[in-house]
Amino acid sequence: IVFTLVTQVAIAQDFQIPTNYQLKKEADFEQYEDIFLKTVDWLTTSAPDAEGRMQANAFTMAYLEGAPKFTVELRSYITTLTDANPELILVFLGNWGKFALQKPNQKDDFHACGMAGLEATLAYYQAFKGLKPDKDLEKLLKVQEEGMLGKWLSKQM
Repeated sequence: IVFTLVTQVAIAQDFQIPTNYQLKKEADFEQYEDIFLKTVDWLTTSAPDAEGRMQANAFTMAYLEGAPKFTVELRSYITTLTDANPELILVFLGNWGKFALQKPNQKDDFHACGMAGLEATLAYYQAFKGLKPDKDLEKLLKVQEEGMLGKWLSKQM
């Protein structure tokens, strides 16, 4: 058994993002599952320029790339929606993964997972006015206000 020393960057009193981690075996992912969920929450509520964001992005991407319990799918609609603000892509993907972990019976429902990611992305875009204005996201916010976000997503899939 190999033990990995985890060096962590302090982000908040009760939360630390790992900066030296090993995600190779299923047990590794299980060990970091709670930290992954907290990291996604942190990414979703912290400013785009928050200290530690690069480490949080790297950890989130590493977790998503090898997660044995679920698969995320990056479709063209999300790259279009995040091209002006690339930091939104990990908000989307992270919340997809969070939804899949918290609702394992729906982990293969790409529509439900996509909705979780999309709703988090739109909320983040609205919350942080320092992001670049984006016509596509503005249109999608109107679609959401009309209660048609699920239908819009279905058309994209």
